[in-house]
Amino acid sequence: MTQTFRRRAALLGFLLAVVGLGLGSSLAPAAATTDDPATTTTDLQPGWNLAGWTEEESDVGAIFDAIPSLELVYTWEPETQWFSWAARDAFGTIGDLETLTAGMGLWLSIGGAEPVPWTRPVVAAAALAELREGWNLVAWGGADGVTVEDTLSERPDFVELWAWNEDQQQLVQHKPTASAQKSRDLSRGSAIWIRSSAQTRWLQPGWVQPRIMLLDDVPAEERSAIKAAWEDAQRFQAEHYGVITSDFTAYVGEHPARIMDFYLEVSGWDFPDGACAQAWARAVFVILSTCVNSEFAHEYFHIVQQDLSGHDYRGTPKWLYEGSAVYLDHHQIQVLGVPEHYRAPVPPNPRARHYTSWSAVARPLTDYADESLEPSKRRTLAYDVGFLAVDRLVDEGGHESLVDYFRSLASTRSWEESFLQAFGVSVDAFYAAFEEHRLEVAPPYDQQVQGVVRTSDGQPVTGVELIVISHVDGDIEVTAWGSTDAEGTFDFPGPGMDYSLAIRVPCDPYPLTVGGYGSDGFTTDWLNAPPLTGTDQDRTGIVIELPMTLAEFESRYCGS
Repeated sequence: MTQTFRRRAALLGFLLAVVGLGLGSSLAPAAATTDDPATTTTDLQPGWNLAGWTEEESDVGAIFDAIPSLELVYTWEPETQWFSWAARDAFGTIGDLETLTAGMGLWLSIGGAEPVPWTRPVVAAAALAELREGWNLVAWGGADGVTVEDTLSERPDFVELWAWNEDQQQLVQHKPTASAQKSRDLSRGSAIWIRSSAQTRWLQPGWVQPRIMLLDDVPAEERSAIKAAWEDAQRFQAEHYGVITSDFTAYVGEHPARIMDFYLEVSGWDFPDGACAQAWARAVFVILSTCVNSEFAHEYFHIVQQDLSGHDYRGTPKWLYEGSAVYLDHHQIQVLGVPEHYRAPVPPNPRARHYTSWSAVARPLTDYADESLEPSKRRTLAYDVGFLAVDRLVDEGGHESLVDYFRSLASTRSWEESFLQAFGVSVDAFYAAFEEHRLEVAPPYDQQVQGVVRTSDGQPVTGVELIVISHVDGDIEVTAWGSTDAEGTFDFPGPGMDYSLAIRVPCDPYPLTVGGYGSDGFTTDWLNAPPLTGTDQDRTGIVIELPMTLAEFESRYCGS
């Protein structure tokens, strides 16, 4: 038997005794200290050490390169409740441990006679532990200063928790009792043994945070709620979907002009017209006044998508990319409630609202953008109908399937291959089934909305958008829309009753709603325009007269 294998056999007996007995009574001073929010340093003592892998996923050879005196490394596989290992040899490494992942706890055998400092990066994923029922060996990727007692008191499913005393070379058990000896604080980069009574996810408090830049025009009274909303989005997606990343910067401003300067500096081009938020290249840009309800969970999931896929979506259609982000935001609201920073009410039944939008578009879902559709309808297909499609996929495959899809993009050849692998159905089969679903829940509108928009001097107004505002159970919803042609006329399908028309002018820099039309004619108070009631029928011959001349209209709204 070689010396390496003799050491391995001796170690295995030692570790089995450690897990089975857990002898010891006190802890040495903390071995890990945080140098800055993104790194940690652990002083490894000669002999055995318990430490955590806090970096991105890597080949096991990386830890031997980082620690020249490292001889052996063991980790615990919670699925099998057994060890895997790797050892240094003349040709590199041997053993069945091949990959190190963020949050993995490690037994390290350090040779020599002197302590060795081990400095490495810390990512947010190091604080997200996937625990199985039974024993788990996990890194501590949370903040320094959290006590073991506090950890146990907040997690009743943690039956036992043990840490390591490097000086005495023994394990120490922690118990959250008044008579128990006060333990040291947990230190980022250390590792702990946990026996859990159930399979669970654990996001350790104080994970590495993203950079949140609140620009100087953000109202002071909203700043704390905005910061809390970002943290809530990360915590929710970590605990419900098993994903977290803080490798991004969020720029949040109140006014478009303030954000646009930062966007140009980061991306090199202008902020897209009409957009209120963008997630791009590990950065998020949010305009509070334009977004109204700034959906941080939505934009954060775009960052997660990038992280999972390796920034290669392999042709993923926009409905799946955007629809999944809309779904995440709705799911969080369903579980946690409406975020404090939202400025407008949230409809209680998003599915019903999206069904009505789908009826207005009257198109099946496809993996390409139909350029014959006006932009607002393409957006409806991408966001509203995309949400309905993702809702159906998750209902069949579970939340994990959504994460599996974006993660698999990093290794598959096409988005269709990832779709089949994650959701268990081909794209074509899903489209066919979803089209049958559309005809049941969102049949196309078959009533006519027809008329003309003129100014007070009788001139037709071109390019005005007519938005159907339906009145349902005391709430209002956008359910259809059309626009005027060169003669100022509009003609599009809509619902048959209980709606009014909002009149929007698509002039620079942003569209502006100038009034509404209901049963009493034109009004500048478009939100309170009385609806067209009666029987379900076509509405033709509508004449909307704006209270101004064409010259006044163009000067007021289009700056010409």
